[in-house]
Amino acid sequence: LIGMSIQRHFGRSTKLTAALFLLGSSTVGMGLLQGYAEAGAAAIWLLALCRVGQGLALGGSWDGLPSLLALNAPGHRRGWYAMLGQLGAPLG
Repeated sequence: LIGMSIQRHFGRSTKLTAALFLLGSSTVGMGLLQGYAEAGAAAIWLLALCRVGQGLALGGSWDGLPSLLALNAPGHRRGWYAMLGQLGAPLG
């Protein structure tokens, strides 16, 4: 719902940019987190917050990325380009 609201007000490219920024920020945040020995329970909560950010980013980019890739692809490769956005999807 958040992604649809952003797309309605600002457009698809803004939604995808925000989703990819959130995905990157969450992933980098996970890499920079201290372990449980240093941060205690805060490490658990921050890790969970980063994973929620990754989930929101995936949901925000799921519907718009394949169509944006297909629109910008050469005519004879549209299906191939549209498929690329679905490769990172969970299997099941």
